[in-house]
Amino acid sequence: MPDQRIVDFIRQSLQQGYDINTIKSHLLQQGFSGGDISDAINSVYTVTEVKHVHGLSPALLIVLALIGVGLLVTGVVLFISPAEQLLDVELEGVQMSAEAGKELVFSIKITNMGEKRRYDANMRYELLDSKGKVVAFKEETVAVETTASRTARLLIPAKAFPGSHVVRVEAKYDGKIATAKLPATVTGTAQAVESCYDGIWNQDEDGIDCGSSCPNRNCCNNGFQDENLGEGGKDCGGPCNPCETECDKCDDNNPCTEDICGAQTNYICTHEALTPCCGNAICESGESGTCTVDCPATGSPFEGLSQGDILGKIKNIAKSDPKLAESYCGKYLTSIYKDSCYINLATEQADDSYCRNVEEERNRDGCYAEVSKLTGKYEPCRKITNDIKRDSCYFNYGTATGDYTVCDVILNEEIRRSCSTLKQISELQEQQAS
Repeated sequence: MPDQRIVDFIRQSLQQGYDINTIKSHLLQQGFSGGDISDAINSVYTVTEVKHVHGLSPALLIVLALIGVGLLVTGVVLFISPAEQLLDVELEGVQMSAEAGKELVFSIKITNMGEKRRYDANMRYELLDSKGKVVAFKEETVAVETTASRTARLLIPAKAFPGSHVVRVEAKYDGKIATAKLPATVTGTAQAVESCYDGIWNQDEDGIDCGSSCPNRNCCNNGFQDENLGEGGKDCGGPCNPCETECDKCDDNNPCTEDICGAQTNYICTHEALTPCCGNAICESGESGTCTVDCPATGSPFEGLSQGDILGKIKNIAKSDPKLAESYCGKYLTSIYKDSCYINLATEQADDSYCRNVEEERNRDGCYAEVSKLTGKYEPCRKITNDIKRDSCYFNYGTATGDYTVCDVILNEEIRRSCSTLKQISELQEQQAS
């Protein structure tokens, strides 16, 4: 038999516009059992109902009332924002590096932070090259009531040049625009001109990039396995020297590892790290004066790399040398890539001091909020510029840690009221448990 108290609460919350998963989550947080909640939900969605009256203790009535207020006010928290920006757009990369002719994939979350119940947003997805020129775009219309999430795909033109690009998303609604950006990398071109250096067996070549009119006439030293010539491995077998072991494919193409395979490893390919290693973009002890690639007197250790590739290398460097990585962020990256670099550092090190270097205010505020979430501390929230986002950061800290002392520093009345409501619920639960 379903508990009529829970049934009535679910009905009331549904009438206020909350979805059933949100309602169920709040009931579970208040200590009601999953079985009782499921029975009540089934009863609400059953056409024929039998109503029962149960006596309610004053304490439980207060708890249920406060839960209702908490749900209502928490909803307000999600949708309040200054009038000039009522929709908030967040992007997360899924596949942001691809060849020309293939697709970039990213997820979009649009949040309605205004009082209006619905917006019809005209979404425009653009791919910009390094000069800011639009090389591809796609448009669609999205209806947003509370939040809308979707995965978007943007086709890279076959003739796009390889290198660093930016995906920009615009949401146009009611004469306003909300935007967000992500770095992207085009790794190659689908219509590359055939040459003796493209890693493909084409033209009049005898093997891959070798023979006939190519400068490298000997296909047994081209670094590929030419199966069309009968090679059994890379540059061995067939017309080349015999493949002496079954380990002829051990090379992992990493200059910072020693590839070992043979009788001493039971013919199991192993890769041992080399330290120091010339070519890993880290100026290690003993490399000064001997490895100009990593320790250049002048010039860049990332010579010839795209902005996206540099960003990835600096992220790896940050794991072992965050100070060096920080200097690289400011010296070798520009625009959105620089911001992403500092955000990577802040989250990798769980240290909000890196966030101060982020130029775009929206990204900087997001950096502080993310570090607060990672560390379980409220101090990073203080540094957020946008009032609503700062208050939301405090609120999220309070709900995550149970420390509702932050309610007093929240400026927005509705968010502060929501925080105070959850504080009262927490105190009532502690009283009932004691």
